[in-house]
Amino acid sequence: VVIEVKHKGTGKKWAIKKVNRKKAGSSAMKLLEREVNILKRVNHEHIIHLEEVYETPKRMYLVMELCEDGELKNILHSKGHFTENETRHIIQSLASAIAYLHKKDIVHRDLKLENILVKSTDIDEANEMKLNIKVTDFGLAVQKAGGSVFQSICGTPMYMAPEVISAHDYSQQCDVWSIGVIMYMLLCGEPPFIASLEEKLFELIRKGDLCFKNAVWETVSEAAKQVLRLLLRVDPAHRITANELLDNQWITGDTHAVQRPCNVLELMKEWNNNPDISEAGSMEEDSSNPGAACRQSGAQESPARSVSISKRNLECQEKRGELDTSAGPSAQALGNKAAPKAAAALRGKKKS
Repeated sequence: VVIEVKHKGTGKKWAIKKVNRKKAGSSAMKLLEREVNILKRVNHEHIIHLEEVYETPKRMYLVMELCEDGELKNILHSKGHFTENETRHIIQSLASAIAYLHKKDIVHRDLKLENILVKSTDIDEANEMKLNIKVTDFGLAVQKAGGSVFQSICGTPMYMAPEVISAHDYSQQCDVWSIGVIMYMLLCGEPPFIASLEEKLFELIRKGDLCFKNAVWETVSEAAKQVLRLLLRVDPAHRITANELLDNQWITGDTHAVQRPCNVLELMKEWNNNPDISEAGSMEEDSSNPGAACRQSGAQESPARSVSISKRNLECQEKRGELDTSAGPSAQALGNKAAPKAAAALRGKKKS
């Protein structure tokens, strides 16, 4: 039972959660004690604040921050769906809270609309809602020990990550999946995976196929859809982290920055698909040392990359002043047909 109270001395309003030990049972009391232990260790603007705990032989009283606007789920139900800007504000706050928890090696494991409370609501100049949210209900939360992983299946089925329902080893990335489910629901009013049977629901979650066919998605930017794809990746190793989400262009609004993968596996994949990326970076770094850049480009390469090698060799020759560029196009302007001729010219120069 949760009741609203007012402090006699300060007049400040609080919420008191009253728990009857006998009625709750031993398992529920263990969850409550776990929640109290975690809440005592955290302090974040978007995580519910636990002010005080009072205990008697029969009951436990938790004095907590009051969130007068209720559950985020109820607000979503009354609105149908949020605008993209409203959703961005909520997800930024949620990601900030989860990134903070993960930095402390705390995994929530039960993120859902019902466990996000709204302390207050503001309306901006565009007549859009700015919700001050608070993550709550840490009964299933755990604190990792070093690089430990979890195996127990817990949470709410609709929000559970593929690795959790498959009983595989999982870590804090299960929270990121739940953020993706919440974001999807905020934007369109429905969960990304729907089925009448739990077994069928889990099958859809394991596949992870997202649908953007509803008319409401026509008003949602491609950037927002891409964020959802990053959050709801089936493989947790390829899923972005909460910190990476905070740095995403869709969150920051920095549309001029070049978005590069932050995930190590994604960076490796990009390098394999376009091996010239890393070498181009090396050329830039060594622009003040042409000799070093030329030595770098002289390494053995596969035939598939011979055109790129030729272009880099030409650039090196230009930097050393060994190539006369006045009679033809620059190295960057050489097409695939011109590159083999350039390579042959360079080989001839070496022989002389």
